[in-house]
Amino acid sequence: MDENSQCYLLINGEAQGPLSIFTIRQRLRKGLITWETPVAQEGDEEWLALSTWADVIEPSQPPPSPPLTAEAIAATVNGAQAEAMKKTAKQGALTSLVVGLLNPDAGNAMMAQAAMQGQMARNLKKK
Repeated sequence: MDENSQCYLLINGEAQGPLSIFTIRQRLRKGLITWETPVAQEGDEEWLALSTWADVIEPSQPPPSPPLTAEAIAATVNGAQAEAMKKTAKQGALTSLVVGLLNPDAGNAMMAQAAMQGQMARNLKKK
């Protein structure tokens, strides 16, 4: 298949075409079809996912990744929050150590706060 090829799409069990690569590209960008839409050229024995022709349809771009689920987004956000909290906890622990050398009571309070942040980060990571 190349830029001048004509092909068919299988939509709701019906073959549509022949269609140019330009037309397929437009339909894909408008969201009328997906990378999973079956496609074939005249004479092909089987339908293949449009993504198998990604190098012709969008030569400079691979097929996009599937959309993230709410769970995946939450895991990413929680992971980022946990990492930020861990970093803050480490910085807090170092600050507490220095302050603790100068003022033991203030240092103990800061160490407790850093430990709490570290625990919160670990709890977020577990979710």
